[in-house]
Amino acid sequence: MAKRGVLVTRLSAIEEAASMDVLASDKTGTLTQNLLTLARLQPVGSYNETDLLQWAALASDDATQDPIDLAILQLARERKVETADWVRQGFEPFDPANKRSEAVYAGPLGALRVIKGAPSAV
Repeated sequence: MAKRGVLVTRLSAIEEAASMDVLASDKTGTLTQNLLTLARLQPVGSYNETDLLQWAALASDDATQDPIDLAILQLARERKVETADWVRQGFEPFDPANKRSEAVYAGPLGALRVIKGAPSAV
């Protein structure tokens, strides 16, 4: 990386980059405007995009000002994904040490625990 002129301020950044399977960047927004947007959802099994976006929004929080949380919540608002029926019982914001965020809710289907983060941590 040094041969290509990359300035590394933390050794852990190199270790984290080495463990990545996918690196997403957008030269027209993410890097120049510091604005991250959610472009595509990939639901699995019998679940749909609305299900996935609702759970991701429940596992996010505006107050953290985390760019990923803000991108998820923005798309949820744009698509009018409903989360008001769920009452938050607890929330752990994203922590780089455990690479996930977690929330517990009570709602129409009973208790719900949602986790968002690195696949290895989830």
